[in-house]
Amino acid sequence: MKETKEIRKSNTDPDSGFMSRDNKQEMFCYLDHRTTDMKFNIITDAFVTPGNVHDSVPYLERLDRQLKRFGFEVEAVALDSGYLTNPIYKGLFLPEYFRGHCSSQISSNTRVVSKMKV
Repeated sequence: MKETKEIRKSNTDPDSGFMSRDNKQEMFCYLDHRTTDMKFNIITDAFVTPGNVHDSVPYLERLDRQLKRFGFEVEAVALDSGYLTNPIYKGLFLPEYFRGHCSSQISSNTRVVSKMKV
């Protein structure tokens, strides 16, 4: 039996997404995803998604876009625990995935720094 999922849709802004997370207000909203340079804290990418899109979903695509557009050499990435998903793990750690998804400018020497809640 296939399970159906109810998706809430705003009458006034159907492009927004309903966000429901622990310890946060439930609402229709958008999320902005920003990437910054670690040395100077300059915003290098900004991307908006509906509020019901998980933070980790656009990550690899946005990283790849920056690598191709600006030719950045990635020395490290810092992520909170919400980004530690299987697709991101594969994208950052498995060399064969780099060649298929991300630009070749990500090397096996790239450090991944995770900010975990303890």
